[in-house]
Amino acid sequence: MRWRVITFGILVVAIVAAACAGGGTAGGTSDVVVRIPFSDGERLVYGIHNDSGTVISRGTLTITEADGRLHLEQRYVEVGAPAGAELGSDVVEVVVDIETLKPIGGGREITVREGDDELRVERYEWIYSLDTAEPRLEISSTRDGEQDTDELRLREHVYENESSLWLWRTLDLVDDYQARYISVNALEGSQQTVELRVTQRQTIEVPAGEFDTWRMRVRTGRATRVVWINVESPHQVVQWDTGSLVFRLESYSGGGE
Repeated sequence: MRWRVITFGILVVAIVAAACAGGGTAGGTSDVVVRIPFSDGERLVYGIHNDSGTVISRGTLTITEADGRLHLEQRYVEVGAPAGAELGSDVVEVVVDIETLKPIGGGREITVREGDDELRVERYEWIYSLDTAEPRLEISSTRDGEQDTDELRLREHVYENESSLWLWRTLDLVDDYQARYISVNALEGSQQTVELRVTQRQTIEVPAGEFDTWRMRVRTGRATRVVWINVESPHQVVQWDTGSLVFRLESYSGGGE
């Protein structure tokens, strides 16, 4: 699994992203959501560490419930910007069904700091049409003052890529658990098979405390990453290692089954 990387000086803001269209097949995939262990008002804060262990950005994940839908927001803000400089940020919100986590739509705004004082903004919006003969995704974007639109025909068993840090919490994890589903990356107009496998049960310590976790391998194409998920409800993602960045849970509040 590749990560979309935006550089603001020394900052790297990363949102989980699928690698490329056509990577893998839909054979053997299925819907994977078993139960929803989170709810309106939940808030999780992650420190994003680089290879040397330095926190280069901080991410806040929140949930808002409205009209039978969940609004899942990720807000990443730069850490360590030059004194007096405006902070780069990356905010993405996806709307999903409250019971199935099937995607409905989403939007994203990326503020890129290209110098000490200069900021550039990119905006994206997308809408899913899953209840049609030919399920599809419609995408619009504004970059450098130019607007663009695109459309993607979807496979079966799809979930929104930007809901991954919630989606993995809905799985019925046990020893040797395995599953496959399709992840859709609206920004890149792509979809890819994600393969999951629990490799062991492991106790780890992060700033939020010590947790008994399921250590799960997340594989897309040739790339393999690792996520640690709290065994106990509400099954928070405690740590997420992308290979170059590590998300570590700093605090948690609200929500629950």
